[in-house]
Amino acid sequence: MKEKLKNIFFKFWYWYVSAIDKNAENIFMNYGYSKDNQNGIGLNKKAIKFCNKKYSSENIKFFRADAQKLNFEDNAFDVVINIEPPHRYSKVDLFLSEVYRVLKPGGVLLFLLFADFGNQYDLRKLNRQFKNMCFKRLNNRVITKNVVEALKLSTPNREELVRKLLPKFLQNLGRNFAATEGTITYNKFLTSEFEYVFYVLLK
Repeated sequence: MKEKLKNIFFKFWYWYVSAIDKNAENIFMNYGYSKDNQNGIGLNKKAIKFCNKKYSSENIKFFRADAQKLNFEDNAFDVVINIEPPHRYSKVDLFLSEVYRVLKPGGVLLFLLFADFGNQYDLRKLNRQFKNMCFKRLNNRVITKNVVEALKLSTPNREELVRKLLPKFLQNLGRNFAATEGTITYNKFLTSEFEYVFYVLLK
């Protein structure tokens, strides 16, 4: 029940941030690469529009799509990069199944680059899901210290964005969501209650 309520809250939160973020300054995106093209996907319409305007080219395109239901053919990509969204996916195993499906089999560079965070229970569950999908683990590192340093350095910019986008009564919530220095979320990384992990997985 708690997880269900959390998912409802974050669904509303992402909708709200997307609605008020007029210049697409918060961009949530996943990427798939092959030797011939690169595709970025996300649910935020404004972010897709912004990326297509600023970064698209003949070989780079951005689409609105659900990472748990990818609209790509089997064995379409050499590389899939996913940074952070999975801890908010309702069904991570469905996402991993879709990634496994769209990745080309075999070869040296046919892998999933994946980074996300969670508590120890979440990470144990994630490791079981990787194992169930038959991914071969090429690399796995805890990068929490790097993330804490990055959060500390980026706190002024994140604070400015929070003040710019959110009304005062939501700013503390925004700071915690952005994990600015001194917030509950930041301190959970600082004490390793939350760990940030990086994986390179081969199909």
